[in-house]
Amino acid sequence: DNQVPLTVKDGGGTFFRFKEESYTLAEIYRKQAEEKLNEVVKVDLFANPRNAVAYPHGSRKNSAWWYDWGKFERLLWCNPPFQHLERCLAKVALERPRILLCTPDWGRDCKWREILDRLTKWRIVIEDTDGLFLNDAGKPLRAPGWNVHVSYIDGSNEINSTELQEFVCKTIKGRLI
Repeated sequence: DNQVPLTVKDGGGTFFRFKEESYTLAEIYRKQAEEKLNEVVKVDLFANPRNAVAYPHGSRKNSAWWYDWGKFERLLWCNPPFQHLERCLAKVALERPRILLCTPDWGRDCKWREILDRLTKWRIVIEDTDGLFLNDAGKPLRAPGWNVHVSYIDGSNEINSTELQEFVCKTIKGRLI
């Protein structure tokens, strides 16, 4: 088992992605972003032992939601399950980590897209293609039907607090971030 428990000092964690939902962005695309930063991802927030792109990563017992992502000194990688996109973005907006955030490009009509655009320092747009994502066995998956963004957020971009509060309140719907 390659899972490594993280400590509060590490500031790390993960939300376990179940096998049937598991996938990862093909390594070549993450590496493009790392090369542009001249830095390697050190913590994978949403992973399992089969698809982790960095170690440490956590487990079911060590959730990314428990930690303040802004306290990391390391570069984070976040390729969350779709059902957690808005919650992840709210957490990024509030805690302001240094992070590479992988999201689908579903157009500007997404309620979270404007917040993402305002937080993003730069972005790599990856065209929709077969093999963009891999399953746990490393087998290429069919093209998803949309482009993908790998956005670098350096934690320095601020959003008007009222606008951010409204987004976060709508996003979390009574859940703790």
